[in-house]
Amino acid sequence: QRFQNSIEEFKEQVREFLKTAAVKQKICPACRALVGANESRCPFCSELITPLDRIGVRRVTSGFLPEMTTTHYLVAINFLMFAICLVAVMQTGQGWSVMFGSFPYQLLVNLGSNYGPFIVFYGQYWRLLTGAFLHANLLHLMFNMWVLGDVGQSVEEMYGSTRFITLYVWTALCGSLVSHWWRYPNNNMVGASGAVFGLIGVMIAYGVTHRTAMGEQIKSMF
Repeated sequence: QRFQNSIEEFKEQVREFLKTAAVKQKICPACRALVGANESRCPFCSELITPLDRIGVRRVTSGFLPEMTTTHYLVAINFLMFAICLVAVMQTGQGWSVMFGSFPYQLLVNLGSNYGPFIVFYGQYWRLLTGAFLHANLLHLMFNMWVLGDVGQSVEEMYGSTRFITLYVWTALCGSLVSHWWRYPNNNMVGASGAVFGLIGVMIAYGVTHRTAMGEQIKSMF
């Protein structure tokens, strides 16, 4: 009887331990580190932890749904904007061949291209960002998204999703500002090239500032 009581007591202790561990810890969706249950941001990679992460929804759904990264969402937004451009062109009576040529100048302006006169005279500074999500044709889109899908994943794994999206926005803005300065008043610029080259620069900068074997490898690769 004493032995059975000891077994039951041990089982109860195990249950309490597991219950306490489940309550006090959760897994960061970005770097998979164990963090406190009340943490709103991962202390290791600065990833924002949403209420869905706290109750384990993302962890459960990852078993049967493909895991979407911030890079995937950015690529999807670019394809969505391209589809909107295509629909708008088709409504004007133009054929599918426009995908392989170039979207009309005025259409890109209407949808938010980096158009210098509107930025300067009307204060439409948001064009510096929206222009980075538009592309002139299908080849332009596919090439940029191919590189973004490769480089973006590396930057996101290195810095976490929150820092990655911050870097992407800043590099896109800087690229647009350079285009605006270089081409004004004739700039009607579109494309994610500025952001993509900026992300490559981020990785090279990491390799230069981190004098380690991994840093040298990253610098050489990019």
